[in-house]
Amino acid sequence: MELTAADKIMEKGREEGREEGRREAQREILLRHLNSRFGPLPEKTTARVQGLESLDELNAYLDHVLVANSREEMALGD
Repeated sequence: MELTAADKIMEKGREEGREEGRREAQREILLRHLNSRFGPLPEKTTARVQGLESLDELNAYLDHVLVANSREEMALGD
């Protein structure tokens, strides 16, 4: 059965919502890891993380936080 135009629009909206949910979850995880590893974060760092839109970039930061020796090494705008 072929999707109607309305169904296609609704499906696109759902996918965009799921994608935003994944980005938001990754941001929250990254902030938790940064805070856990390096202590309270400056507002500038938190704002920078909240502004990240690319899942690839968020995942790269999540990988890097596991091996970084300092918050400055993360290059998040401190």
